[in-house]
Amino acid sequence: MAGKILIYAAFFASIISMMAFFMVHLGKEKYLKFGRLFFHVTAISVISATIYLLYLILNHHYEFAYVWEHSNGELQLPLLISTFYAGQEGSFMLWTFMTAVIGIFLLNYVSKGDRLEPQVMSVFGLVLAFLGLILVLKSPFIYVWEKWPGDVEAGFIPDKGKGLNPLLQNFWMSIHPPTLFAGFASLAVPFCFAIATLMKNKYEDWIKFSLPWLLFSGGILGLGIMMGGYWAYGVLGWGGYWAWDPVENSSFIPWLITVAAVHTMIAQKRTGGYKKTNLILCILSFLLVLYSTFLTRSGILGDSSVHSFVDPGHEVYIALVAFIGIFILIAIAALIYRYKELKALNLQPNKLLSRESSLFLGTITLCAAALVITAGTSWPILSKGSVDAAFYNRMNLPIAVLIAFINGISLLLKWKNTDEKQFFKGLLFPLILSIVVTLGLVFIGVQDFLIALFALASFFAFFINAEIAINILRKNRNQAGAYVAHMGLALVFLGIIASSKYSKEENISLQLNKPVNVPELGYTFTYVGATPFEDPNNKTDTKYHFNVKVEKDGKEMTMKPIMYFSQFSNGVMKNPDIANFPTRDLYLSPMGLEQPSQFKPEDI
Repeated sequence: MAGKILIYAAFFASIISMMAFFMVHLGKEKYLKFGRLFFHVTAISVISATIYLLYLILNHHYEFAYVWEHSNGELQLPLLISTFYAGQEGSFMLWTFMTAVIGIFLLNYVSKGDRLEPQVMSVFGLVLAFLGLILVLKSPFIYVWEKWPGDVEAGFIPDKGKGLNPLLQNFWMSIHPPTLFAGFASLAVPFCFAIATLMKNKYEDWIKFSLPWLLFSGGILGLGIMMGGYWAYGVLGWGGYWAWDPVENSSFIPWLITVAAVHTMIAQKRTGGYKKTNLILCILSFLLVLYSTFLTRSGILGDSSVHSFVDPGHEVYIALVAFIGIFILIAIAALIYRYKELKALNLQPNKLLSRESSLFLGTITLCAAALVITAGTSWPILSKGSVDAAFYNRMNLPIAVLIAFINGISLLLKWKNTDEKQFFKGLLFPLILSIVVTLGLVFIGVQDFLIALFALASFFAFFINAEIAINILRKNRNQAGAYVAHMGLALVFLGIIASSKYSKEENISLQLNKPVNVPELGYTFTYVGATPFEDPNNKTDTKYHFNVKVEKDGKEMTMKPIMYFSQFSNGVMKNPDIANFPTRDLYLSPMGLEQPSQFKPEDI
């Protein structure tokens, strides 16, 4: 009962806060203190509900359906805490919690000086109100007898919980979802600033206020995406870190738009341009978060994604559609209302050889990638089938080549205008060096033209950024961050080439104590038997290491992929083992276990 009361309190307080701040926007200054007061009531209620749910989980209150469904007494503390957001209700609670905490910092930030406080906080309050509404409809504080009224007697308390999905029983479960949701929640802030500046009809200062938040959102969301990729690589056993799964894509798309917005905001800060572009990109980034939430939480991708949650119920489905629809309408209405003012903004043409032009081209390229991925991700909504990973690879490879080249070229250009001789002089050395290195790759085996071009573009971006970063580090370390980040992007591109295009995959069948040589890989594999072990987080199932001796060049090691029968999922679970070397990984993923059949008389 206490949890429900706190959620209802947060929901109604957020509505009051939103309305009070909007009244201030209309000129009623006396409502400012009420807006601030009720926003703090909202935040305190959300934080208290979060603490209460965590208390219920840590103390094994299995009379609550959510606690019973996702936790048990076997889980150690880090994974037990992570059951907080293992299901629909808890993940919405986590998103609301992150939004409320960010809101506290945001209110403190915008209340200092003329930083569009009433406009920003009225929109932000509406975001929290919708999250509160979803928690009202999909509460984690439902008793088991309320959720299954015909099957469970009132007052019944189960002895133990059902437990955590085996795929989620991993270290990354403790930090990946909170990081990702921090990125989702923080993207509401640039959106609120964009709508606020349309409400206020002032288009100059808002980027100074919103750019730090946008940088935080892009950084934290990118970090969450990388964590998810590493988790998939080490646990799912598909041999890679990215499979263009719809739910993976749904976090990647808003990140692409966020990265584009960061660059055009910097351009506006330097030159005063891209005012309309920045408004649209900041609005789109958050709307795409809402769209990804709909894809993930509505159950619509249940047959095409390994991540998708089950159908949340008709009421929550309608609430999610309303959540997206209302904010889309708000954005469109605000843009239409200010159409004349936006049309009149300065439209000075940019010189071709200028950093502004290259940034604009880069923004278009990033948005093109986002559009391609959005189309593929949304296809299951329009059709029963899903888009193959080859579609994404084929469509995004030319875009990635352009992004890498633009990244390098833009750094050689000056704001407003660039001297042609100086530009081509700066271009010459990194381009020649990139061509030489790429020709070396072609000589050792890179034969695909587009892949070679991708490698050339990636090396080009890396060498230019490295040269600039080294020069800056000698003078002012504080200004080298962007170039180091661009070097990281170039290395990611090169890693994608090496790991995706030129990895080798072999399916082999291993019999006990019978070596199998795989010349394509250069290794000899010998299955030497299975050994049981106890997982401290899962004492119900007996897990087995399937020990495989791996030999090469007189050296040997033992790899231990895992297989076991899970009572939770009522099926066989498999986890790969990975041997890491300086230039490669050896990835051993079990496919299945076959018992030898008995000989028939006619076989003798």
